Amino acid sequence: MSVLKPRNRLVYFRVTEDEFQQLNLLCQSTGAHSISDLARCAVRTLMDARGNHADPVSDRLYVLETQVDNLNQRILQLVMTLGGNGFRATSPRDGAQDPDGGIPSPKGV
Repeated sequence: MSVLKPRNRLVYFRVTEDEFQQLNLLCQSTGAHSISDLARCAVRTLMDARGNHADPVSDRLYVLETQVDNLNQRILQLVMTLGGNGFRATSPRDGAQDPDGGIPSPKGV
């Protein structure tokens, strides 16, 4: 998915090894792509709660795009876990026009 607003600013913070492991587990359980995505989402949630939300439509669109990406990755992982024989998986990033929206389908169908 394309990013509507390029991210060109960095924010760093230090964590302990235990906190890092907890963040990794939280990424896995929430489907976040990375600790960076997880942290960005958490900070944005705090900002939303305080009413500092600048553009709710693009922010919600970004969240939706992220969730669709996560679902596509999980579907691909599931197909690969089940053997993946006879299936093809496409992604909107590949430029393919897939009427099923990236859902794996049997070859030749």
